[in-house]
This record gives sequence, structure tokens and C-alpha cells, in this order.
Amino acid sequence: MSQLRALFDRRELSLFQDEYRTPLWLEDAARACIDVAQSDVTGVIHAGGPERLSRLEMIEIAAAALDIPDPRIRSISQSALVTPEPRPADVSLESARYRSLFHHAPGVSMSDAMSEIARALAHRRI
Repeated sequence: MSQLRALFDRRELSLFQDEYRTPLWLEDAARACIDVAQSDVTGVIHAGGPERLSRLEMIEIAAAALDIPDPRIRSISQSALVTPEPRPADVSLESARYRSLFHHAPGVSMSDAMSEIARALAHRRI
């Protein structure tokens, strides 16, 4: 939520344009866990969101859903940073096994999830 707070407060955010994730809304993650728990499936099953997004793209989607015009976002490169420990550039998950076993994606797109969050914020449900 700190990045969302920064968007609302019009603070500048520096976000990686080359570090990838497959974001999954908490409610979708819970449903995916229940699907797996109620099945006889064994082994590793990835349940990631349906789209591979950079950290920059995720906040751009959030800003659009929250109707924040001209967010103060600066694109930076993860590969240009020197950090004490190496960071993987791509931690996205491939959820093909989940989809084939349960016949649906583990979750909705980030745009759909953020639209729901925006509606909840408008009604002060979160």
C-alpha cells in the first residue's frame, strides 16, 4: 500500500521497468489455495496472475484504475543498480499446470483487480 499512498500523495516513485512479476489478487490467491486443497493434486503448482508485468506497469495500471492523472513515476532499470545481493529480474510464475488441472486461470488481470479496489476505496470498504 505504500506505493499507492505515494500515488495519492503525488510523491515521485522510481520503479523498475525490467523487473517482472505475475501479480495475483489476495482473494484469487485464496481461491486458488482452496482449489488445490480440495483436489487430489500433488506436486508443485504455480498460481500466478494471468499477466507478466513490470513493477512500473503495475503502478501505471493502479494509477489509471484510481483515476490519478499524470502520476509522478520515473522508470529505472534494475540491471543498472548495484546491490549487495543479486536480485532476479523475473520472478513471474507460469501457471499452465494450474489452468490445465482446474480449467480456469488462478486469477483476474491486474486491471480488473485494481478496478475492484478502486470501487472499494470509493465506498471506503478498504
